[in-house]
Amino acid sequence: MRVTRLAPIVVLTVLAVGPARAERTFVPEQSSSPQSDWCRDAGDTNSRYERYCEVRPVTIAAPATLDVEASNGSIAVTGSSRRDVSIEARVVAQGDTADDAKSIAKSVQILTDGGRVRAEGPNESGHRSWWVSFRIQTPTKQNTAVTSSNGSITLANLDGTIRGETSNGSMHATDLAGDVRISTSNGSLEVALSGAAWSGAGLEATTSNGSMRVDMPRDYSAHLTARTGNGSIDIDRPITITGRIGHDLDTDLGKGGPTLRLRTGNGSLSIRNR
Repeated sequence: MRVTRLAPIVVLTVLAVGPARAERTFVPEQSSSPQSDWCRDAGDTNSRYERYCEVRPVTIAAPATLDVEASNGSIAVTGSSRRDVSIEARVVAQGDTADDAKSIAKSVQILTDGGRVRAEGPNESGHRSWWVSFRIQTPTKQNTAVTSSNGSITLANLDGTIRGETSNGSMHATDLAGDVRISTSNGSLEVALSGAAWSGAGLEATTSNGSMRVDMPRDYSAHLTARTGNGSIDIDRPITITGRIGHDLDTDLGKGGPTLRLRTGNGSLSIRNR
């Protein structure tokens, strides 16, 4: 009878161990909290394949123009009181096994020559892939050009000649100044303005397929031109116009000033008090 009672226990133990060996793993390299959290954000619990993530810090001298490119990843550039440029590159790789994913990630190089920040890595095939996102801190007065094919872009506290473009992803711009042109082909665009008026040549913001929201102080002064292809214009402040607001708007806000050019192809345009 003792043998009869022990047999089911052995079978149950084997069945309990089996599923645990089949679980997918996600391995973050860094142990410090901010970087570990950023790696955890890159995990995909629905993926059948293994992933590996690491965050690489790089510091370079501030170039005349900082040029940042990402094929499949987000980019965030923030102006600060520092004199150099601090770069964090999050490298994520996917492979058949944890060792395979780690090997792919270790083959990715972060290049920064001439102030041009980008990643190069092995050829991708099927589900074996990699991608890199960047978090960057620069001097506040820093000419910046940022491009992403698939990923969001965030620009904040920068003053200079600023260019930002993403094909598939949202665009966020906060407290910028200078000659600024930002656009997204497929994604929303959000702009937050501060102060009494724009400082510099002006702002041009465009989204082809997505809504746009601009937040500004109630007493903000600028010359505003706004246009939507298929969408409404909603402005939350008194303005002077002839006729009614349709798909085009050309007016002065407050005392006027540098021009804010806002364009949406398919999406609404909203201007709100900040």
